[in-house]
Amino acid sequence: MFQSPFDASLLLRSLKTLHVRVTRQSDSAQRLAEFLESHPKILRVHYPGLPSNSGHQVAKRQMKKFGGMISFEMKGGLQAAKTCLEVNFV
Repeated sequence: MFQSPFDASLLLRSLKTLHVRVTRQSDSAQRLAEFLESHPKILRVHYPGLPSNSGHQVAKRQMKKFGGMISFEMKGGLQAAKTCLEVNFV
């Protein structure tokens, strides 16, 4: 499948700023993970940029930045997560 000239130009334009966007995404994820780790309602944060993460040392050797993917577990389990989503997004 071929791209149209317009689609190709959009792709080239977005590639110019990809490095900046990925860097900022990773920086934001790091700050968010640190915030979540200190939050009293959060049980555990899974993010390789945190020293408390079991894979942190390996990630430090392999990565310059730690990416934008974060997961976390809430104290109170599934019901606490449902309550959080209902309060904040409904």
